[in-house]
Amino acid sequence: METKKVKLTQVNRYTTNKEGSPLINKNGKPYSSIRIKCEEYGDKLLSGFGNKDNANWNAGDEVEIMVEQKGEYLNFSTPKKEDKLEEILNQLAGLKLGQAIIIDALDGLGAKTPKKIGNTDKDYPDDDLEPAF
Repeated sequence: METKKVKLTQVNRYTTNKEGSPLINKNGKPYSSIRIKCEEYGDKLLSGFGNKDNANWNAGDEVEIMVEQKGEYLNFSTPKKEDKLEEILNQLAGLKLGQAIIIDALDGLGAKTPKKIGNTDKDYPDDDLEPAF
């Protein structure tokens, strides 16, 4: 699932069902449900579980969510730290691959790629090194 930034237009929280009974999970523990609407999904409701990450959400807030379609319904969850880290690592891997493709293309055009000189942290192209006298 991909993390998306959305702007909330509506936030509704529920701790009871339509009959007024508390929401209880299969283990007998109470839970809260949250339904949101956001600009990116128009009038479609997205459903999720209430938790500390979304406890203070209000209309107008921009938040990060992960959306999953289940049949005709849309469910959302808040990304965990591990999910964010994995996404960042995937982006970095993509950048590294892109860099390698560019360097290969430049090498194919006969361009000189920078080379490290000595123990410096700087890269210098070979043809830029000329005596100063």
